[in-house]
Amino acid sequence: MPVFRAFELALFNIEVMVESVYLQVKSNPLFAAMCGFTEKIPSYRSFARFDQIMATNDLWEKARLLVVEYNKGEGVVETVEEAAAVDTSHIEAEATLNKTRKTVSFEGDYDCL
Repeated sequence: MPVFRAFELALFNIEVMVESVYLQVKSNPLFAAMCGFTEKIPSYRSFARFDQIMATNDLWEKARLLVVEYNKGEGVVETVEEAAAVDTSHIEAEATLNKTRKTVSFEGDYDCL
């Protein structure tokens, strides 16, 4: 259950990649404790296997729908005439924090108009 909790808590920080969740648990003892890890942290492979099982069986979608229902019950999410849109798709993405972009420098005076 702590592995599930790690993914669940990571969603608050928009962390949905297995590697990001694993590194968060491994490097942040407070986060690991909040997830319920009391002893040795499982391997990255265990996290990846857990994610694969959840994704293959559409359990991430079910878990997210349960969170939405819970939040509706708690008044966190308001619905208008019982209509609410929820995107529960599980998407892995690659991103680089503070990624630099190449810039083009022009020498001379150019009039683009």
